[in-house]
Amino acid sequence: MTENLSSRVRAVTIYRRGAMVTRAAELVREGPEFPARVQLIGLPLALDDSSIRVEVETDDPGLAPIAGDLRVTLSVPTNDPELPPPSNEELDRAQLELDLAIEARTQLTRAKGRLAGLQGLGRGQPEEGKAPAPSPTAARLQLLAFRRERGEQLGKAIDAAYEQVRVAKERLETLRERERTASSQRNARTHELRKAAILELDHCTGPKLVSRVRVKLHYFVPGARWAPAYTIRLDHPMRAATLEMRAMVGQSTGEDWHDVALTLSTASPQQWTELPELKSRRIGRRQPPPAKTGWRPPPVGASELYRDYDHGLGESPSEPPLAEVSSATAVLDDEYAPSDRAEELVMPAPMPPPSMPPPSAMGAPKAKKPAPEGRGRSRRASDLQGMPPGAPPQHVMPAPLRSKSGGFGALVGGAIDGITSAFSADETAIMASGGGRGSIPPGANAFGPEPELLAGRDLLDYGRLRLLPASTSRRGALRRIDLRVQYQQLCVEQLRVDVAIEQISEAVAWAELLDTEHAPEGHHWPNTEGGFDYAYVAEAPIDLASTGVFTSLPIDLREAEATPRYVSVPRESQDVFRIVSLRNPLAAPLLAGPADVYVAGKFALTSSVELTPIDGRIELGLGVEQAIKIARNVSFSEDSSGMFKRQIGLTHTLNLEVQNHLGNPATVEIRERLPVPAKALVDDISIQVENVSPQWEDYDPKAAQPRLEGGRMWKIEVPANGKRELTATWVVTIPTNHELIGGNRRET
Repeated sequence: MTENLSSRVRAVTIYRRGAMVTRAAELVREGPEFPARVQLIGLPLALDDSSIRVEVETDDPGLAPIAGDLRVTLSVPTNDPELPPPSNEELDRAQLELDLAIEARTQLTRAKGRLAGLQGLGRGQPEEGKAPAPSPTAARLQLLAFRRERGEQLGKAIDAAYEQVRVAKERLETLRERERTASSQRNARTHELRKAAILELDHCTGPKLVSRVRVKLHYFVPGARWAPAYTIRLDHPMRAATLEMRAMVGQSTGEDWHDVALTLSTASPQQWTELPELKSRRIGRRQPPPAKTGWRPPPVGASELYRDYDHGLGESPSEPPLAEVSSATAVLDDEYAPSDRAEELVMPAPMPPPSMPPPSAMGAPKAKKPAPEGRGRSRRASDLQGMPPGAPPQHVMPAPLRSKSGGFGALVGGAIDGITSAFSADETAIMASGGGRGSIPPGANAFGPEPELLAGRDLLDYGRLRLLPASTSRRGALRRIDLRVQYQQLCVEQLRVDVAIEQISEAVAWAELLDTEHAPEGHHWPNTEGGFDYAYVAEAPIDLASTGVFTSLPIDLREAEATPRYVSVPRESQDVFRIVSLRNPLAAPLLAGPADVYVAGKFALTSSVELTPIDGRIELGLGVEQAIKIARNVSFSEDSSGMFKRQIGLTHTLNLEVQNHLGNPATVEIRERLPVPAKALVDDISIQVENVSPQWEDYDPKAAQPRLEGGRMWKIEVPANGKRELTATWVVTIPTNHELIGGNRRET
C-alpha cells in the first residue's frame, strides 16, 4: 500500500543556471508502524530525475525509519484548493461577452442600412384622359419623420454598441495578459501529469519508534537565474551609509515559491570536479602509473547462485523468445528506444598493470603471445555468463580507457569493458573510437601522454539498470532500460507514457528558455571569480511565482563605512564632483551590478558597482556639488636672463580660492598639471617650480591612457562655511629664438 504525501517548497538555492529545491513533508505514524512506501506527489515535470535526494529526520528521541529506495515516477495530481483552477472561466465569459457585443453591433448596423432603403412610392402614371391622383404628402412626411426618429435611435444604439465592443475587447485583452504573466503553477487538467517520488522506508516498526518524522526531498530543476543589484542610502553629510544587496530573480520551473528560504550561488551545479592528487616523486626509471578500476571484479562462481533455482524447477535455463520470457522482460525489450537498445552488462576482471621490462629488453621486439580474452580479440557471447552459441556478440572495448588526470576517468576506464556492453552498438563504437580520444590504439607508447576521457552521464546511469530474470540464459546480466519503461514500471495508474514523455520535454524546453535570455537592462549574470564561488543567503523568506518574469528581491542589508571627498580640475572646469568611498560590509565579494544611490532620502542617481573583494572599497560618483565653489586666476610675466640675454623666463603664478558653503567640513582634492617639455627639447627648455602653498603632491593615475605627465594634486580640508587659498608659481625657461605656439602668454 502506497500512501500519498503532500510537500511544500521550503528552501531554494539558485545557481548561475537552474536551482536546487528542497521540499519538506510531515509523515505522522498512524498505528504501530509507519507505511513501508510513501509517494511524494506534485513535483514539477522539469525536475532532473538523477538529481533527486531524500532525508528522513526527526526531533523526537527514539528510533526513526531509514530511507531506502527512491525512484521518480509519474502521477495524476489531486486538486489543491490553494491553487487556481485549470481553466479560467472568467476568460471564457469575457470572450462570450465580446462575441455578443460584436453580433449586436452587426445587427444594428444592418438595421440602419435597411432603414436607409425605405423610400416613398411615386404617384404612378394616370389613366389616359383622367387627372393624376393627389400626392400622398402626409404619408411621405410621416415616413420621413419615422426614418429620422428611427435613425437617431439606431445611431445612439450603434455608438453604444461600439463602446460595448471596445470595453469587452479591453477586458479580454487584460485577462489574457494577466493569464500570460500569471504563474504556471495551477491544478492540472485531466490530460496533464506531474512527477512523484516513491520512497521506501525500512525499520518502520519497533517499541521505540517515533510518532512523527520529517521527509526532505532535494532535486534540481532548470529555469531559474539571478543577477545582482544594490541600493545604497547615504545621510546628508554622506558619512553613514547602508548597503542593501538585491537580486533580479526569475524562474519558470513550473512551481511557485511561497515563504521560501532563498540562497543565491555563483557556482555551476552538476559539474564534475576532482580533488587535487599529491603525487609522489621518486628517483629512478620512470614507470607507468598503476591502473585503477571503477568497480570490483565479479565474484567467482556466480552461476552457482542459481543451482537451487534450477534444481527446484528440474530444468535448465532455455532461450525462449523475449516476448515469452516474462512480462517484465518483455517490457524491457519491447519498449527500448533506438538509442537505448543494449546488450547485457558484463563486468570482467580488470587487467593488471603492465610491468616494466628489464633494461636489456628495452627496445627489443616482443614475442607474440595470445591476446588476453576480450582484450586483443573479440569474444563470443557464448564465452560470457554461460551464453549458448548463436547469441548476439558482446560489444567490448579493445583497450582500457584511462584519464589524463588519473582520477574519475581512470576509475571509469578500468571497467569500461563491461559498462559499454550495456549500451547500443553505435554508442560503443563512438566511445571506442572517440575521434582519437579516450582509447589507446595498438602499438601506442604506453609512457607517452595519456588520452583524455570524457564520460557522459548516461555512462553512469545505474538507476536504469535491471537484472534479467533467472528463467533466461542471460540471467545475472544487467540491461539499461528505456526511460519510458522505468516510468511504466513505477506508475500505479494507467497512463500513456508516450504522451507523458512529450509533456516532460515541453516542460523542460519551456524552463530552459530562461537560460537563453539576456540579463535585465544594466545587470550582469554572476560568474566565478578567481576560481572561487560564493553563496548569498537572503535574510527573510521570499515569494516568487513561476512566470519567467524577473523580480527584484531583497537579499541582505548592512551598514557600511562611508568616506566622502570632493574632486575638481579647475583648469578644465570649475565644477566640484562628489565621490563617496564605501567599504564592502559583506562577508563575500560584491559582484558587478547596478546601484541606486539615495542621499538624505532622495534619489540621486544610478551608478554601477564593479567587482569588489571582501573588505575592499568601491567609489561612487554622485555628480556636481553646488555648495562648493572654486575660483582660478593665473598671472604671467616675462623676463630675460643670461649674460647675453639668450634665455627668456616665463613666470606663471596660479591663485586658487575654494569656498565651502556646506554645514560640515569637506575634503577637497584639486588637480593641476605643470607644463612638460617635449623629449626633443629637454636640453633647451626647463621648468622650475618656485613656490607652492600649501605643498602639493604628484598625481599619476595608473589607469590613465595615455599616461599623465606633470600631474599635481592638492588635498585640503576646507572648514564648514569657510574658504582656503592656494598658490603656485613656476618658471618656464626657453631660448630667445623660441616661442610657444600661439604666443608666449600661455599657461603651457
